[in-house]
Order: sequence, then structure tokens, then C-alpha cells
Amino acid sequence: MYSLTQHSLKAGQDVLAQRPMQSRKAYGPFLTPAMLGQCMAEQLGKMVNGDHILDPTMGSGTFTRRGETAEFAIEISSSASLQAIRQNHIAHTITRKQFIRPLGLFRLPTSAGDEEVLNIVDSWTGSFQAYGMAISTGPVVPFRARSYLMDKPDGTACVPLLWMQHIKPHKITWPLQHGFRKPQYIARALSLLVPNANYVLLRRFSAKEEVRRLVAAPYLARDYNVDLVGLENHLNYVYRPDEPLSPDEAIGLSALLNSSLLDRYFRIANGNTQVNATELRALPLPPLSIIQEIGSVLAQQKPLIWIRRSSKCFSPLDLFPWIEP
Repeated sequence: MYSLTQHSLKAGQDVLAQRPMQSRKAYGPFLTPAMLGQCMAEQLGKMVNGDHILDPTMGSGTFTRRGETAEFAIEISSSASLQAIRQNHIAHTITRKQFIRPLGLFRLPTSAGDEEVLNIVDSWTGSFQAYGMAISTGPVVPFRARSYLMDKPDGTACVPLLWMQHIKPHKITWPLQHGFRKPQYIARALSLLVPNANYVLLRRFSAKEEVRRLVAAPYLARDYNVDLVGLENHLNYVYRPDEPLSPDEAIGLSALLNSSLLDRYFRIANGNTQVNATELRALPLPPLSIIQEIGSVLAQQKPLIWIRRSSKCFSPLDLFPWIEP
């Protein structure tokens, strides 16, 4: 449909098309250099009645224009609301390469800082797959496993059950004591549990008003005197199928995922509040040695003075705002 619409337009003509919230992946590969433009409303808290923003990255519609050349620039305008975009908005121009990833996914950098984030992360050549790592979703679905859930420990008959509420930036708080009413233990049902090994746990969901989109914590097997552990379905976990992650890898990867750099990169490329395993797998990663170095420094509780990557040095307080100065 989008390709047909594009070719039906005359040079300079525009079309505004309403599209489903999750259709970016479906029609992204059909975008060509003749397609142009998008406006977005980034500050959802200031939305006014009638804006009906479903996807904060893509707004409520997509503007396309039949162009006259293969190379062109895309102008992105951001404002507090659609009604205010004519009076008070910030326009930023990017290239098609910055707008569309090879798989057809949209990225919407709205500032020079966002462009720098894309340039840094896109230059990384590593990936979870390249480092032998996999990402899965927690296997415990509460309503299906209700008979196995336990409010109190029962000796060796149960193991910890971790929910996304237990996951804080770079730490796990379990068990929760005040106001948390969900079961925090699970019976030893082997099909629902994972081995007690080193993981990186990530929340799968975040609220629109939350400061962070990526919230990760290292799970270290040495901290839990069990052989199995339960992971609720609202968690993603990173692991290595063939051999466990080292403590340095788990700690370093958690720190990187919690960094403001990757959090902003993820927001530029993903407008919804879900953190899907598929999108995590697509994240570029720096060299594994850098991840291990970050983990080693943090594991020894040494001050993280800087992290060197090629010729760049990054301030830890810029990258890792949760680290105490």
C-alpha cells in the first residue's frame, strides 16, 4: 500500500497516512529514497485532548513525499503537542541513512546529541550473537503456574521467583518487604525454572513517564544458595547457552545496558514501552574486552574514571548516572 501510494504521487505532493502502531517493521523495508518526512510529539505528558498519540516515536501518521532525487534530507519536528507544532517546535534535519536502518526500522534523532549517539553505537561491530549470548523471556507465566507459586519459603521445596519489580538499575532487590503482594517463591517445577547461573536480567516493560527505558541488573549465581531460580514472564534474561557468563561479563553488560548512551539509543529506535528480546538482539555492542573491563572495574568497586574505546574517552557520570560520584 505504501509503495503504491508513493509511486502514485507527483513530484512535490504529500500524503498523510494513518497506520497501526506496530506496523513500522512491516512496511519499513518498502521505504525508498523518494519517501520523506515525519513529525513527532515527544513529551507525552503534555499531550492535549485530540492528539491521540499511540506510538511516541512515530506519532499518529507518516508523511511521505514523492521526491525528485535519490538523495535527500528528512526534517523531524518535535514539540509538546500536535497543536503546538506550528507555534513552538524544534526542527532537526537528518539523512536517510540515519532515519532507516538496514532492516527497515525507523530511528528519529531529534538533536545533534542524538546523532552522536547513533554514530557511536552504530560504529560498534559486536553483538549478542557474535559473543555467543542469547536472550530469552522469563518462562514463569503466573496465571498458568498459580499452583506452584508460594508466598513463604518452604525449605528446599522452593526457590526464589524474581519479578520485574525486583530489578533496579544494576542491582536486584529480593525479597521485597513492603507493599509487594505477589508470591516471591516458586516450587521446584523443573520445566518452569532456569539453572542458577550468571545472567543479566532486564525489565520487559516500562511506563511512559519513567526516566529509563532499559533497566538491567546482573544476577550472579554465587549470591544465591540454590540450584534453580524462577524468572517471571515480564523479564528478559541474557545468558550464554554453551558456557555461563563470567561475573565480569554479567556486571559489565548490565552496566552498559543501564548507561544513558544505550538507553537513549534504544529510545531513538523504539517508540513503545516494551523491551522486546528481538529488539535487544539487534543492539550493537562494543568489543567484549571493553564489557569485561567495565565489569572488572565495577566488581572491584574501583572508581570508574573513564572507558576507552578507540580514541574516545567517556565520563562515567554521563554514561552511568546511577554510579555515585
